[in-house]
Amino acid sequence: MHSQMPNGYYCEDLIVYGGLNRGCQITQGFEIFTPDLRHASNAARVDAHNALMQLLSATSDLKQIQFRWKVDSDYSEALLRYQQETEKAENVWSKTCRNERFYRYMDRMRRRELRRERLHVFLTTEIKTTEPIFISRENLRTKYHKEWLRLKNSYREYGHAIQTALGADTRIKPLGDFEHFIYYHQFLNPSLPDRWEAVDNQAKTYEQLWDPEASIQELSYPSDNVSDGARPHGFYADGYYHALLAIKRWPHRTSNSNPPPI
Repeated sequence: MHSQMPNGYYCEDLIVYGGLNRGCQITQGFEIFTPDLRHASNAARVDAHNALMQLLSATSDLKQIQFRWKVDSDYSEALLRYQQETEKAENVWSKTCRNERFYRYMDRMRRRELRRERLHVFLTTEIKTTEPIFISRENLRTKYHKEWLRLKNSYREYGHAIQTALGADTRIKPLGDFEHFIYYHQFLNPSLPDRWEAVDNQAKTYEQLWDPEASIQELSYPSDNVSDGARPHGFYADGYYHALLAIKRWPHRTSNSNPPPI
């Protein structure tokens, strides 16, 4: 266990850091599927800018909001789903063509010749109420249950706020416990694509690793992290350098240039 690193548990689609008392932090992750605006009109980009400002305003009462954008070549979920449909095909020629396409793109994915962009948003809130000193176990259990229901409802509302801010062209997918686990496992073990020879067995491997009673570190953080004095804003883990950027206040602009007119 890494005593200096944050640790938590997956619980009913939320991530819990600490007990349900003052100082405990609760996190919910969302995967965001946005339209590609690289060739969009100026009006569409202005709308996207305004939507981002609306999103920040709708979540301003949170303890923390974290955006993570990454690029990889992982199309395993879509390809495996494609192969499952291929196995149901009765036409021999159609099945042959689909199998060829599946293995061709699976090979390109293993060689990292494909590109896929992913955006995740993690919202974190902090419990500020204190636990009463004189309270029975039953009343304490009732209190925790009410607090937990309140937290789940609040994150459901945050999800609706994100959807409203970003519009109908954007799809929002809340992460469940197993999806949170897969995300954290991939994030904390970036060398997985190099170590897993059979990419088509990833889903089965995740199911073997998954233990709902284990903590994040027990499930996904087997390696040591090493600091580097020459690069103080990050650390090395699993053979990769992890850079960290912490923002203590909202920025006045979202790019190097002046913001578009509203």
